[in-house]
Amino acid sequence: MTNGHDNDLEAGMQRAERIIAALADNQDAIQSELRTLAKSQVLMSESLTKLAQAQADLVETQKHGDERLNALSYYYFQRHLNEHSKGSN
Repeated sequence: MTNGHDNDLEAGMQRAERIIAALADNQDAIQSELRTLAKSQVLMSESLTKLAQAQADLVETQKHGDERLNALSYYYFQRHLNEHSKGSN
């Protein structure tokens, strides 16, 4: 019976060795994938920063555009009032 027990132990050891070898083989692939993900994260972060700056620039540009539009609207409104007030006198 010791022989059967030894065979089971040997089979278990061989299985454990195969699992460890498979894990070791996959470790390089996992490390490579992690490096790729880290690089992608950096690029994504940089892109997001640029996008945020572009949005801030757009908001500022829109603000100036709104101010100019308001000034132009006020000018034409005043002009319209002046023309009609002169015409009614």
